[in-house]
Amino acid sequence: MSEKKDSIKKLPPKKNSYWIVLYILVLLIIVSILTGLVIDSVRKRQELSKLHQQLNVKLQKLQQQQQEQDDVQLSNMSRLQQQIQQLHSQANQVVETNQDWLLIKARFYLELAQINSFWSPNYETSIALLNQADSLLKQSNSAQLLAVRQAIAQEIVQLKAIPIIDSVGLLGSLDAIGTNVARLVISSPLLHSQPSPKANVTAQTWRDQFKQSMNSLGKLVIIRSDEETMNPMILPLFHSITKETIQLNLQQAQWAVLNRNQDVYHLALNQALRALQKISAQTSQAQALISQLKSLEEIQLTQPKPNSGAALSLLNQVIENKKMPSSKEGAL
Repeated sequence: MSEKKDSIKKLPPKKNSYWIVLYILVLLIIVSILTGLVIDSVRKRQELSKLHQQLNVKLQKLQQQQQEQDDVQLSNMSRLQQQIQQLHSQANQVVETNQDWLLIKARFYLELAQINSFWSPNYETSIALLNQADSLLKQSNSAQLLAVRQAIAQEIVQLKAIPIIDSVGLLGSLDAIGTNVARLVISSPLLHSQPSPKANVTAQTWRDQFKQSMNSLGKLVIIRSDEETMNPMILPLFHSITKETIQLNLQQAQWAVLNRNQDVYHLALNQALRALQKISAQTSQAQALISQLKSLEEIQLTQPKPNSGAALSLLNQVIENKKMPSSKEGAL
């Protein structure tokens, strides 16, 4: 140890200063490197902070843009919702308007059916009008219309139960009776008491002429016993006039059939029947005509009017009930 210390002490002073300078230089290099690193890190931090700030600014701008877009979308959505609500309300109004038109059309058909049932005996037209009204009400699902449709169905059943009068058949029967009346041959003592045709050969003697004169005088006065049955003596002119009267009565009956006039129909057939009974004898042809007239006289041209109008009154109540809320809202 002593030797080492002696060696160190024996070193020259110049070598010691060299190492010190070298050490200082190394320290300076290290310090400069560290300082550069620190400066670089500070610079990078500043750049990072600037980038961070820029990113924050951009992020804020993006957030603002996104917020603005969201606000625009929300406003658009609200507008779309308002438009959709308006469309729904308009659609509901259109549906309600269509339903109102259906009810008004159905009421029109029911009114026509009621008028036709009252003034016309053609109930088939009334049935067709009631079916048309029912088909219109069938398009609505309202529970209030069920009672109206039930009343319509009941009226249709009542109208179908009324017997249909065969007007064409009645007119044909009356025309056939008129034809047979025109062809009717009625026997009468006056018609059978016509003189026999004379012979062309004249009498040769005065006795024959006297006998012929007495025979002619004997036919001027006819004596009959009260016990004998006598048929009425009908003149040919009265016979033809009565036939014409029967024809006119049958034509009046035809007019009554076309116009559904029960009183004129019965009066015309009754008069034709009495006139036919006056001039007719006990023949099969006359009895057949009398029986036909009696059977036709029993036919009723008019039927009792059905009870109609229940469906119309119910539908009017439904329409009035639908109008009541709107009138209250207008008052408020």
